[in-house]
Parts: sequence; C-alpha cells; structure tokens
Amino acid sequence: MTPEVVKRVKALEQVCHTRGWTTAIAESCTGGLLSSWICSQPGVSAFFVGSVVSYARSVKEQFLSVGTTLTRTHGEVSLPVAKAMAAGLRARVGCAWSLSITGI
Repeated sequence: MTPEVVKRVKALEQVCHTRGWTTAIAESCTGGLLSSWICSQPGVSAFFVGSVVSYARSVKEQFLSVGTTLTRTHGEVSLPVAKAMAAGLRARVGCAWSLSITGI
C-alpha cells in the first residue's frame, strides 16, 4: 500500500463522514483491488458498505441489473455498462453513491 493510496482513502473517508454518505464499488477488471485498498484502512466500515466483483456478464446482468441488451450492444467494458453497474449496485445495497470499474 503506497502512501498516496492511504492518503486518498483518508480523503474519501473525510468526505463521506462530513456529508453523511456511504459508498460501494462494483469492480470488474480490477478484481476487487480498489475495494481491498479501501478495506485495508481501519474504520472504513463507517462509510464503505461493500463491493461486488462482477467479472462475469451474468453477474453484471443478474446481480447488478445491467440489461442484457446493454451488454450485448455496447460490450461489457463500455461506459454505458459501467454506469449501469454503478446504478445497479447503488439500488441493490442502498448506499448514497457508488462507482464502478470496468475495462481492459
């Protein structure tokens, strides 16, 4: 873990604490790496709800509610699918905001 990563996790924690936010992450190509960086710091359960590693199309479609048409039209590593992954996760876990990572 680099000092820069620790610094960024602390900054995320501060923003979430100040605004009363919770967050979650949907990861694909990173295989949970970003989530592991966040979880390596003490106290993150106050704002970090969790993550989903949605490597397979079926997980994106079934668990994150990404439409089949969307993945087949744009591809699994597209911006529309990434947006849908984040929106699906947010709806699924009820966090204030979410993000997703997908790509090659």
